[in-house]
Amino acid sequence: PYDGASPVHVVEEGTGRQVPAQFVNVRGRRMLRIAADNVPRLGYSVYEIRQGIGQAFSDAGTFTDGRLESDVLHLYIDRRGAIRSLVDKAHGEREYIASEAPANDIGEGVGTLTLENAGPVSLTVLATVIGHLPRTTRVTLYRDAARVDIENVLEQGIDKVETWSFPFAFPDPVVHHEEVGAVLRAAHEPRGQYAQ
Repeated sequence: PYDGASPVHVVEEGTGRQVPAQFVNVRGRRMLRIAADNVPRLGYSVYEIRQGIGQAFSDAGTFTDGRLESDVLHLYIDRRGAIRSLVDKAHGEREYIASEAPANDIGEGVGTLTLENAGPVSLTVLATVIGHLPRTTRVTLYRDAARVDIENVLEQGIDKVETWSFPFAFPDPVVHHEEVGAVLRAAHEPRGQYAQ
């Protein structure tokens, strides 16, 4: 969270190297997001927020007609927040979405896509959907990273069992998820943390 004055720039302590930074709005809060690279696996890096305009960095990606693209990935999201294509440009244009159905398909509805945040660190597209299970979906790509964040928020309660699939094109995936602060491997014991 950042409530101070702007403009600002961010510098890595010790090296004096400026890193990409941008302001983003996350659930109504103003946040300062940075691109922290080369952080030691068993350690930390310190970054200082300095007042004033710093070095300009190119944007983390682009968004046009449902297509998000960074230096590493390109992704196609439809107006309902379903991901129809996710291609890894660094690994021979490998497609990660299986051909039978889109990933993150939460059901029928009418939606709109808007560019919510864009800058030198990340790019977030918001899908606002009405109809079956009114919802918002945010998809974020990051600068120089093979990472995609997906956030779905259902705007009403559920009164029956709903199921969704994520048909990724992996022969034997390992899936982890966070649940109330615990990161769990999504499989039954002994392979995962779910009890039989």
